[in-house]
Amino acid sequence: MRRLFLLAAAFLFVGTIAGCKRKAPTAPAVAVVAVSKTVVPVASVEKVDVKTFQISGPTIIAFFPTTQAEIDKDANGPDEENETLGDFQNYLFEMMQPLQDAHIRVEESYEPAFRVEVDGKLITFNAKAIKYGYGYYFIEPGNAPHVVTDMLTDGDFQQESKDYFGIVVADPKSDNSGTPKSDSSK
Repeated sequence: MRRLFLLAAAFLFVGTIAGCKRKAPTAPAVAVVAVSKTVVPVASVEKVDVKTFQISGPTIIAFFPTTQAEIDKDANGPDEENETLGDFQNYLFEMMQPLQDAHIRVEESYEPAFRVEVDGKLITFNAKAIKYGYGYYFIEPGNAPHVVTDMLTDGDFQQESKDYFGIVVADPKSDNSGTPKSDSSK
């Protein structure tokens, strides 16, 4: 981790010196922002044309930047990648209403990168650089982003939302009274 910061600092130093020799310095193609023990790849805003999410409150952006062509030529077979995508979407769908009820906005991105505008700053997130190729970008004004790079189940969403936002999210399998929902069709 320390090496990564030193490497980033060296690039910034060299870029600054090179920028002094030119009239119009250019931004680096890729920068790295450290966020709560997670390294968040950030692409230059000028180099990427992506969707921008306006952040005005607690927001989770679920990202899965894999195209159908990439799924089809996956070395493990398209079925495994399709199953992963299906699980990703099912867990997110299951938690969508409880998260929204807790006033946490939920967005989805299936593109290689996306941009957030928060506190007057634009940050472009390079989702393709993430270890597992999918995850969740937690963001709210006044806080550094938090990225989770693993599949989240309902309990995981509840814990991450409580830890990052300080918001308790209801269990989608209960009626909020503490007793599990029963299947009335039986």
